[in-house]
Amino acid sequence: MDTVMVTILPDGWARVTFDFDPDIIVVVKGVGRGNYKYSPAEHNWYVREHRLPPLIAALKGRGLTVYVGTKPKETPNGAADSRGVQAGNPYDTILGSLPYPLALNFYRAAAKVLHPDNHGGDLENMKLLNIAWGKRDGKK
Repeated sequence: MDTVMVTILPDGWARVTFDFDPDIIVVVKGVGRGNYKYSPAEHNWYVREHRLPPLIAALKGRGLTVYVGTKPKETPNGAADSRGVQAGNPYDTILGSLPYPLALNFYRAAAKVLHPDNHGGDLENMKLLNIAWGKRDGKK
């Protein structure tokens, strides 16, 4: 499976789910010590939310498909509502869930990684980031 699912959690972490692949694990660990953790019981990796832009860029740079969403919402009967995971612009989800100062820091960090003038930059993701920031910037 060449798909990675990133679910943003309300506690400042994001759950990163994928079929076991040592190469993906190396990429996850590349976010830096203290910015990731592994849950053996769940077989999931967790990454601090502010480290997602370089992680997503690195995963996509390896040809992987990355889906980003938010934690599924609970319905009144307690069942998970899968509509909480959005397949649209992942940066809308991330920037929309952060307070303005953190969103600004996230935008700047992501722009440094994604800008097409940088080695390994990604024009399409930079466009998505700018669209999401345009929506978010007015909501201080």
